[in-house]
Amino acid sequence: MDVSAYEQSDILHNFNNPIPQSLYEQFDFIIDGGTFDHLFDVQTAFVNVVKLLKPGGRIFQWNAASNFTGAAYFSFGPDLFYDYYVVNQFADCKVYIAEGDQLVQPELWDIYEFGGSFNEYGHFRSSRIQMVIVLAEKAPDSTWDKIPVQAQYRDDSLWEPYRRGRERMLKSTRKSWKGCYRERNRGFKYLGQI
Repeated sequence: MDVSAYEQSDILHNFNNPIPQSLYEQFDFIIDGGTFDHLFDVQTAFVNVVKLLKPGGRIFQWNAASNFTGAAYFSFGPDLFYDYYVVNQFADCKVYIAEGDQLVQPELWDIYEFGGSFNEYGHFRSSRIQMVIVLAEKAPDSTWDKIPVQAQYRDDSLWEPYRRGRERMLKSTRKSWKGCYRERNRGFKYLGQI
């Protein structure tokens, strides 16, 4: 799927707009290799992904996290993806920050796992190029219409759906990608290079 035919996509569609109903629950696996960071309506893009996925379907996302001025509309924090999938009751969601010196050498990127806890948000500042990587799995009862509220602004009533979603994800048997561990930047675990 692409907004134009220049890469010979099978489906032409502007992901800023809602997908047609004929595409609902048609896909087992979606790769977003840097689409969200080029869109203007990110909320619609999230809704489209959930509607495209079959229950049990997964999405792999790789989008700008920092130092992409002029090359992307947005640079994302890992909590945006994690919070959306948690509050919409996905079966699983693993989020990482990839950090490297050049886009052309992804095998030398350092990978850090995002823990998802408010106490682990620590400010991840770097002069290096950063990407946010997400692998999420839709549950049979996942929703698409819940809008996350960033952790520091949630009162007790707003925390409940996050607690429920996080408990569900903690029951997932899918393991995180593991490399060598060393602690760095409060809240992120260094997982090695890819």
